[in-house]
Amino acid sequence: DLDVYGGVIAVRKDNDEINTIDDLKDKVIGAGAIIDLMGGQMQIYEMIKHEMSYVLDPRQVVFTKDQREVVRGILSGRFDVGFVRTAQIQQTTDADGNQIDPD
Repeated sequence: DLDVYGGVIAVRKDNDEINTIDDLKDKVIGAGAIIDLMGGQMQIYEMIKHEMSYVLDPRQVVFTKDQREVVRGILSGRFDVGFVRTAQIQQTTDADGNQIDPD
């Protein structure tokens, strides 16, 4: 059971270029939607707190309208980083309906 609800800034574990929020500069970000509280807005708020712009600082922001696509995009390398809600990584399945292995 999920007892916390929040936003996650996720990268592949083999991506050593992104370690802090400042490292989002010039990266391709995937997010569910601008209206997703925990799949976009909270992470954008964190960028603003660090005096970053989600429009000007990343190379590109792609709104997929589906946080599962964000997770798949991180794993495939389409996105350098993804903005998703808590537990989205664990709940995402592949095209055959099997749980993905985030490792």
